Amino acid sequence: TYFPFSCSCLNQLLAVVSKWLIMRKSLIRHLEERGVQVRP
Repeated sequence: TYFPFSCSCLNQLLAVVSKWLIMRKSLIRHLEERGVQVRP
């Protein structure tokens, strides 16, 4: 099967997603330190 995007494009997408997850995780930790409940 042929994928329309190259490997470098996929790597860039993975980098963006992982960066967003790390930012979100640190933001949740920051809010929890201030006493905010962020449990889903």
